[in-house]
Amino acid sequence: MNAVRLSRRTCLSLVVSGSVGLLAACGGSAAVATSVSTTAASSVAPASTVAASAATTTAATAAAATVATSSSVASTAATAATAAPASKALTIEFWNEALDQPELSVIQDLVAKFNKQQPDFQVKNAPVDSGTNYEKYTAAMAGGAPPDAFKTYSWTPVSGWAYQGALVSLDPYMAQMKIDKNDYFPIVWSMVFLHGHLWGFLQEFDSSALALNRSIFSKYGLDPTKPPKTITELDDLNAKLTQHDSSGAITQLGLVPAAPQGGNITPWLAVFGGMYYDTVKGQFTIYRPENIAALDWVAGWWKKVGGRAAINDFNKRNSSTTNSHVNTFTLEKQGLMVMREYQPIQYHKEFPNLDWANAFLPAQPPVVSGTSVADGANVFVVAKGVAHPEQSITFLKWMGGPAATLEWCVGANNVPPVKSVALGADFAKQAPLMKVWLDAIALSKDENHLVGAITHPAYQDFSKLQGPIQNDIIDGKVGADAGLKQLEQLMQPVLAKYQGW
Repeated sequence: MNAVRLSRRTCLSLVVSGSVGLLAACGGSAAVATSVSTTAASSVAPASTVAASAATTTAATAAAATVATSSSVASTAATAATAAPASKALTIEFWNEALDQPELSVIQDLVAKFNKQQPDFQVKNAPVDSGTNYEKYTAAMAGGAPPDAFKTYSWTPVSGWAYQGALVSLDPYMAQMKIDKNDYFPIVWSMVFLHGHLWGFLQEFDSSALALNRSIFSKYGLDPTKPPKTITELDDLNAKLTQHDSSGAITQLGLVPAAPQGGNITPWLAVFGGMYYDTVKGQFTIYRPENIAALDWVAGWWKKVGGRAAINDFNKRNSSTTNSHVNTFTLEKQGLMVMREYQPIQYHKEFPNLDWANAFLPAQPPVVSGTSVADGANVFVVAKGVAHPEQSITFLKWMGGPAATLEWCVGANNVPPVKSVALGADFAKQAPLMKVWLDAIALSKDENHLVGAITHPAYQDFSKLQGPIQNDIIDGKVGADAGLKQLEQLMQPVLAKYQGW
């Protein structure tokens, strides 16, 4: 959704990269999350640093008995198959982070609709603060008392939970519920079908497009109907739109890739033909020529505009402490930005006089114009050990189905993972601000042109290693070739810990 709010990363990494039962190791005094991210990552998906509520030793003991290793898929399925039948008095609890508007209203309406048409059991909507959601989910699973069903605002912990056997595999239900991978875009199906098993349902995914300020284009004699289609054209526009004062301070920008309003690094790797991780094949692809070319280009633009200090100063002078949507683009100090699909609805509401248009991200030939990313997602999952897994899965399958997906993605302006919804006339009509995103994902209906998420349980380990090295590359302290070679070498012993994945 709007931001990936990962709290208490140090303890969460024990779940994503280690054992759920080890959560209690973070207990005692409150722990503060530690993570290293690039400026770009924080501009698109800032991580919350939240004091942790510790799990107790009792919770850890219970977790050892309730959270199995990844080899327990068969026993999980057996448990689900023999679960007690539901009664009309049964109520299951659904945890989710939908507290803000319009998301809260959409979730409440969807739960009410499900309850109205479901005669056998009811669902209680139980919102969880988005700053502590993973902490609370993890503590509940480790303590042996997970909610009946829950939704994450990020795909990042799912592979770790699956690796540790903390989730119910949905494999036994695929035929019964007519779950067909061909109904989904290949890249997003690979975000929940991990290591040969289905672990959840997707509600939406996030993607990126270019935005241009038509007023600024016209001011400089540029044609706002002709957005840059190639990296060379983007370079030319950037040079014309970027201005400094006599002291060297930035007064206006075109676009600085991987800086605030410049997107995170993933779309820039994508438009150069690169990626850190091949989601479809399920393998890291760190040291490759396309990644090197993309990072060297990004570092070149950071140097041209004055480096990290100049960029930070520019953003500090053009921001708001009370409204996170106020930035250099909305203040018309920046002519181009990388925009996420949920931002247009926010900008139209809050900045009605802002005149902008969306377009495909520029690409480096021979990369196909319209190449983009699928690097965020809401995921519905069921934890192992719930009392009524069949009812929980029935509810989540409905929530991840066409009707509920359509309602959520229209209300929250997200990209539907189900092809029939995303490419259908109803969604296009009800979400007119999504046209560019829909045009881009239509290219991936049959042949994938989306770079996806890192769906490996080593995600947290990779993130910690990648952040400092990528910063050094962007800051010109090391070349992309040497930096990525070092990163790949550092990942080898990490990946060795996940034998069999």
